[in-house]
Amino acid sequence: MRELSEDLELVGKKIAFEFLEDQSSNGFSNRTRGGIYYREETENQLDKGRWGRVLLIGPDVKEVSCGDYVLVEPLRWTTGLTVGESEEKFWMTEEKDIMAISDGYPEI
Repeated sequence: MRELSEDLELVGKKIAFEFLEDQSSNGFSNRTRGGIYYREETENQLDKGRWGRVLLIGPDVKEVSCGDYVLVEPLRWTTGLTVGESEEKFWMTEEKDIMAISDGYPEI
């Protein structure tokens, strides 16, 4: 499991996560089990929640743990963030914006 910098601490009920779907500035892409990538229609991308894997949680988060898979409400996440010189992006949301939690990899 990818981890964030040990120097990073979240506050309150904040949750840092990575999307399970490929994400770029142009939207979300999915991949079939056979390895074929496809992009969703643009207007549909804003209407549904997205699955992510939790990387770090704030001290007041009660129902979510690092490593959990979470379904985040539509558009209830920050823009992609990086820490230090790392090129790997992560996103943040709050515990109240989590619609579902799974310990196993969800079907997307």
